[in-house]
Order: sequence, then structure tokens, then C-alpha cells
Amino acid sequence: MQVEPGRQVLAVQCQTMAVPWVVGTVKPVAGQRMHGRRCMFHGWPGHGAGDFGMPKAREIVRRGLCWGGGANH
Repeated sequence: MQVEPGRQVLAVQCQTMAVPWVVGTVKPVAGQRMHGRRCMFHGWPGHGAGDFGMPKAREIVRRGLCWGGGANH
């Protein structure tokens, strides 16, 4: 996600899990890239459906939908 050509990362998350190899790492959770003449939003708020119960994950999706649809929210 971070190295895909043309991708612009819009939001990141600092990992706080208790697994030593990921603590403190930064991962993208939202980005955009061009597809032809259109700009596409991509969100990666989690790994499963349960992650959408988290307010921050829902906010990423909500903002992406508003951005993509051109709504002013």
C-alpha cells in the first residue's frame, strides 16, 4: 500500500498491539490514487467486519464516501 506507484497516503495509524514486532510501526489506513482521469479513495480500517464497529473505522469510511461523492459534510 505504501509503495504502490501513484498512491498518496492520507491517514496513518501507529500500531499499539502488544506484539513486539508491530508496536510503534506506522501503517496507512486511507489513501488515494488516480485511475485514468479519476481519483479513487481507498480505506483500510481493519481486517474483519467487526472492525467497522470502531468509531474511528466508521469515520474513515464515512469521510471516504463523502469525499468520493463530492458531498459537503
